[in-house]
Amino acid sequence: MDDTDAMPESLPSPKLLIGNSTKNEISGTVVQPSSNITPNAWGSAPIEEKSRSQLVWFVVGLILFPIAVGIISTSLAFMSNLQNEDENYEPQKREDIQLGGETLSLNEFTMSSNFENYYGSHEYWDLNIESTSDNENWYAGIHGDMNEGGGDFGFGTELDDSGSTWTITNAYGGEGNLTVYLQVEGNTIRVASPQNLNDPNYVNYYSYDDNSIFDLESASLIIWPVSVILGVVWGFATDRRGFSFGVMIWGSVVLLWSALILALMLLW
Repeated sequence: MDDTDAMPESLPSPKLLIGNSTKNEISGTVVQPSSNITPNAWGSAPIEEKSRSQLVWFVVGLILFPIAVGIISTSLAFMSNLQNEDENYEPQKREDIQLGGETLSLNEFTMSSNFENYYGSHEYWDLNIESTSDNENWYAGIHGDMNEGGGDFGFGTELDDSGSTWTITNAYGGEGNLTVYLQVEGNTIRVASPQNLNDPNYVNYYSYDDNSIFDLESASLIIWPVSVILGVVWGFATDRRGFSFGVMIWGSVVLLWSALILALMLLW
């Protein structure tokens, strides 16, 4: 057999040189993202979001918070007036009465069920009668002041035909001084007025005590400086500085007025 027909001997596989692998080694430091930062496409987004949040809290502290405090303060003052006042707009016409040698018109007002329990029991009180119309207005009243000795302060008393005592009021109207009588019995207020006048149509009783250390009226004023201090402290304590700055703007005026009023009270 011809040698050329013989199978060639196995040759070693060719080698492919790719160079020194150590020279192509990639080196560096891998930085892991912090778990406290939320990855996003805009690196400054967390800062902008925080600034926007502080701006919202600033508006709340500057506008919404004082509005809320004002509503609470007004409510307390209103409730205080309800405690100190009693009134009636519905007189009941009664038979005429003889007083002071003349015939007078008689009207009755029925006050609240507990009126007799607190009438005349406060340090200062006022009982006023009014008659208002398009063509005529007149007013009458008595008051009591413990600093002046207490009592039904008017212009003396008068007895009717049955021996019942009436208080002569401080009365005046379009014609000058008038003669109007008052009588308080239980929850009923009786008014005897000249027949040439219109009948009374309103009665109001108001009272207060100077020796009250803390009442609703005082609370309606105290709530303002207290809210300022607590609002500023809460804002900084909870990292809502915008809220504190908003409160400080209007609160500085409130604290200034509070200090002025307190100084006047101490020097008065």
